[in-house]
Amino acid sequence: MKPWGVPGEEHQLWVVPLKAGQKPPERLVGLSGNYRVQLLLSRPGYPIAAESQHNFIDNTIGDSHIAITKPLEERKPEDCVEVLLQASGRGKMIHFTGLPNDNGYLGKLIVKELFACNFHDADTQAYEALAPFLSAWSLHLDIPVHVETIQVTELQTQLNSLRVRTPNFEMTFAGGVSPMLTDDFCQYASLYREGMNTNSGFYRFLCFSARLKPCPSTTVPISCPNPRVFPQAVKSCPSENTQ
Repeated sequence: MKPWGVPGEEHQLWVVPLKAGQKPPERLVGLSGNYRVQLLLSRPGYPIAAESQHNFIDNTIGDSHIAITKPLEERKPEDCVEVLLQASGRGKMIHFTGLPNDNGYLGKLIVKELFACNFHDADTQAYEALAPFLSAWSLHLDIPVHVETIQVTELQTQLNSLRVRTPNFEMTFAGGVSPMLTDDFCQYASLYREGMNTNSGFYRFLCFSARLKPCPSTTVPISCPNPRVFPQAVKSCPSENTQ
């Protein structure tokens, strides 16, 4: 399959059920009404799906470091089969159902019915209400709590959207002359690599914005590219005397 979208960034994947002769909607934004929101958890570094594999998660339960019941083979009728969580957001209560995987760890959180204006609103309401709990669990238990993806279903039309991250390009190893591995270069190259490696948009922004700050050991701003490599870009860089 050919790459689509911006590589390494988050996109929305849609499934639109159509009857015979029915035209697809012109805009995939959703109608005002009830939605179901599913949040799939995973352990950082151990994704549920492969890099180029994008599956809707109705029949998938993820993983985490939070044990909520016994493993399936040890589970008895009186043992826990799900957890219920009530969170407040935008002046209303949102009810989450937490499901365990076969090993007994929390793998998915579901909002079975949520009134929202559109897909984005449903996604935002659910995540904003749940995020403080995830952060509190992470702080209190000293563990990562990672949401791998979110699926939103419009209950009236059964239209589905799924958060997916497109794979990065596969590149040929670059030979030839290597860059000068000065301390300044290594400092900013490491920040760039951290930004490329993270799955957090906020952390990526911090890493990339830090590259634009001047290094204390030099008077040349790092935002001005090497004139031997990017001669056109350097023309737009401010001079040292410009205030």
